[in-house]
Amino acid sequence: MPSRAGVPQRQFVSLFGRARGVFYGWWLLGVAASLLTLMSLTVFQGLGTFLVALQNQFGWSRTALSGAFSLARAEGAILGPIEGFLVDKVGTRRMVLIGYTILGLGFLLFSFVQELWQFYGVFLVITLGSGLGGWLAMISMVNNWFSRRRAFAMAVAMSGIHLGGMLVPLVAFGIESHGFRVTTFGIGVFILAVVLPLSRLIRNRPEEYGLRPDGDSAAPGSEQGPTTADSAVTASEPAFTVRQALRTQAFWVLTVAQLSSSVSIVTLALHLVPK
Repeated sequence: MPSRAGVPQRQFVSLFGRARGVFYGWWLLGVAASLLTLMSLTVFQGLGTFLVALQNQFGWSRTALSGAFSLARAEGAILGPIEGFLVDKVGTRRMVLIGYTILGLGFLLFSFVQELWQFYGVFLVITLGSGLGGWLAMISMVNNWFSRRRAFAMAVAMSGIHLGGMLVPLVAFGIESHGFRVTTFGIGVFILAVVLPLSRLIRNRPEEYGLRPDGDSAAPGSEQGPTTADSAVTASEPAFTVRQALRTQAFWVLTVAQLSSSVSIVTLALHLVPK
């Protein structure tokens, strides 16, 4: 039995899809790509521009600045499992709202940095926000809304990361024209302004609104209501518990591959611009 609060949301998703003739999951891909563009531009692809700005502003060495980014990556590695647990328990919508709010506040604090230790603390806050509401939350949402078309849907959402790279010149232009303080303050204000309306469009699972992954029709006579996390797994896919997944070779191969690629990509993103 859906709650009263859930009924208007369910009607909104249904009406939104019917009015435009498009499965609501495709609209969510636009939201995911937009949020990942913002995260990529400010925290990932745009790191090098901030590195140059801080070097010019304070004369801090690249070694000292790299230490902050390394510490933030270590924070992300430690908090990753916790963030995944929270996404499962709290849902993507709330995690995006919490994460991007922290991210926006982090950039506001960034604009007031005076000492190196302050930058270290601020960047940990920024990394925490992007971790809570960024890539992990978006991919979890895509996995919930798509099954057969999951690879394509994930590619569409992930395009936001590359789009963020294309927009890095805007950040560099802002820093050159107005300084890093005005630019980072403006980034913080922009993130806080868009996070609420974008997060309100997010829906955690299609089953909660009488829909099925990929927009497939429900079985005749059946009505989908709010379900648990296990309902997102289709019958054609093997279901693993956390303990079972940790015992598979495939999990560790994927983990090592992801770790190796992330180390190289983040290192290049940080030091490519100063070069």
